[in-house]
Amino acid sequence: MGLLAQHAYGKSKKISVGLENKFLNGVILSPKAEKPEKLKEFIDELNSLDIAVYFDPQFYMCAFEGSISLGKLESYDFWRDNEITKKYLSVPQNVRGVVTRYVDYQTEVDLKNIVSPNVFFESFDSRMSQISLSLANESISMCGDKELYISLCINEAAFSNFNDECEFLDIISLFEVKGFYIIIERNTNENPNIIESEKMANIMYFLYNLAEINGFDVILGYSDYVGLPFYTSGIKHIATGWYENTRKFDRNNFYQKDGMRRPNKRYYSNKLLNSILLIPELQMIQEKNLLGSVLSQTQYDHYMYNDLAGSLWTDSYSCLSRWEAENQILKAIDQQRTIYKKIEFMKQKIYDAKYIYSFLPEDYFDVKSKSTHLDMWMVGLHEFEQKIEEI
Repeated sequence: MGLLAQHAYGKSKKISVGLENKFLNGVILSPKAEKPEKLKEFIDELNSLDIAVYFDPQFYMCAFEGSISLGKLESYDFWRDNEITKKYLSVPQNVRGVVTRYVDYQTEVDLKNIVSPNVFFESFDSRMSQISLSLANESISMCGDKELYISLCINEAAFSNFNDECEFLDIISLFEVKGFYIIIERNTNENPNIIESEKMANIMYFLYNLAEINGFDVILGYSDYVGLPFYTSGIKHIATGWYENTRKFDRNNFYQKDGMRRPNKRYYSNKLLNSILLIPELQMIQEKNLLGSVLSQTQYDHYMYNDLAGSLWTDSYSCLSRWEAENQILKAIDQQRTIYKKIEFMKQKIYDAKYIYSFLPEDYFDVKSKSTHLDMWMVGLHEFEQKIEEI
């Protein structure tokens, strides 16, 4: 149980170092990021290790209209860019063809865990959600005794309707599978930490129902920002990568973009439950002699004392430091014996973060660095706790 790397373009040695240092428990592979021969080499390398390896079919990308950046996907035999229409996927033979290609590929490259292809949907009572169930059922009938994970790609707006959510849960909880690989599209751009407390509680209940009540292995992809409180629902893994588009799932991240400037360098603090800019934010904290109160106690913290200008703070160090910091919290959550104790632990982490923020010059912080999300997380955890008490 713990943290998985959300594989993407530009992996360099990040994943290998993260695994070697035990910041990571495994990897979710992206065919978009690697050509078939390179991905096979990577799979062979990972299979020689005692780690969890999963495959993101990325079939959901067919639903995104416009100039989608497909990366290396087009070089895979299983990929088609014309199969996502409701009409096409209403034909059982076509559904069978889609599932066959994706399952055959994963079997051929010797992946022990098979992840079903699935579509993206925005509400639990939509036509696309029904097609999602058709793809899942076809995968179940085809895979037999394989370790099958049903993938679900859902917009967070779907969790506004709790009754529809529960009806969907009643269906998928009957699946005879190993688990679920779940991606939730976020609808926030300004601050990815922000999530409405009601939606947060409903998402947590969805995860809890599958993981704790029904005993499935549940993996939550692209879940860096709210992954820590979500993890208290009893799921097996959360996954995150090194760029923001692998920390938060948003269809806009898959569109081709013009040249963009590099984002300002940040440091992830597991004391603040947030990432803050090296300049000017961490610099101001240092000037107030509070640097030690926000550092995560990782093996990369010495850069913050010696190089606040960030000249040595590479993308790799930033990623690895973040993984190590988040893994510290996930391990502590795992040590809590009940869901209620996990929730209480996370609430205390939020209390502690709010206390540290009270000493910081937050008025000068970038919008993404502020503590705004902490109250929402606290209310979301409380509402989730109330839901499970009512069961």
